[in-house]
Amino acid sequence: MPTSFRITEPIKAEGIFRVSQFDMQMLGRVTGQIQVPCDRCLKPVTFDVDLDIDEKLVYSLDVPNVKKPGEDIGDLEERYWIYDKTDYDFEPLIVDAILQSLPVTIVCQEDCKGLCPKCGQNLNLASCQCETIEIDPRWAKLAQLRDGEVE
Repeated sequence: MPTSFRITEPIKAEGIFRVSQFDMQMLGRVTGQIQVPCDRCLKPVTFDVDLDIDEKLVYSLDVPNVKKPGEDIGDLEERYWIYDKTDYDFEPLIVDAILQSLPVTIVCQEDCKGLCPKCGQNLNLASCQCETIEIDPRWAKLAQLRDGEVE
């Protein structure tokens, strides 16, 4: 999951709240456009955001009222967004929903070659002169011994 993104078109959130005695449900739609770096070469990849939101929220003081017998806080956090202020900031909820809607691996193109691990050259744009022999990490110490790098 990406840790950062850039908004390229305004993110719009529309919806309604269904309020019950101890919790509320947020139902709505989020639209917009974001850019996320390619996992291989860091080139910006644009995604159109268009997703439905269906989240339950509970005020921290009402947690005892919605907690089921034997349920711990981790289980409760799977069912609810817990907030501790009476004027709730919905940005974290919306950002989390957007990030969870993205693919696990983000690539600019299927055959992206990525960056050279030694010099950082974007291999989609040009090749580099770095040695490309890949050594299985389990044998790396033996290669260092062979090359005289280990005492």
